[in-house]
Amino acid sequence: MRLFVTRHGETDWNSKHMVCGISDVSLSEAGKEQAKKLAEILEKNKESNNIHNIFVSPLKRALETASPIEKALNIKATIVDNLHEVNFGIYEGADWYDPGFQVIKYEPFMRFPNGETIVTAAQRVYNFLDSIKTTYSDNSLIVCHGTIMRLIDTYFNSYSLEEYRSIHPGNCELKEYILN
Repeated sequence: MRLFVTRHGETDWNSKHMVCGISDVSLSEAGKEQAKKLAEILEKNKESNNIHNIFVSPLKRALETASPIEKALNIKATIVDNLHEVNFGIYEGADWYDPGFQVIKYEPFMRFPNGETIVTAAQRVYNFLDSIKTTYSDNSLIVCHGTIMRLIDTYFNSYSLEEYRSIHPGNCELKEYILN
């Protein structure tokens, strides 16, 4: 089975370099355009991609990104709680370059104060990917978030911590994996 994964479109918080996490922010106008363009690409490649399932994070920015894709592919997305972004705790809404956030961001075993660890997020994402493997055989699309997309990449690829730190999925970037 082929698994396609995309990050949501741009939000105002993204453009202002603010930490989004589980904060439920909407797409910016630019993000809505990105989602529309991605939907057009997926519609154009509908036959070759042969996507039968869409799984989406429950957060607004992911749902808004999935909406034009649902229309383009004529598939109703399934909301999956395990796909929500990492809970960055006290850093929700903080400047992306905040030194405290930067220290914890790529240290998988450190907990964001009042939030979760990257390892906890990886566990819920890996559990979901394992369940897709055993439940579905059709090609699928996941609409999620930057850190979740990065974690999905680690499910399929082996990285050193340094290599993991260099993964930065763009808004509406589309990746493809083989899930056996």
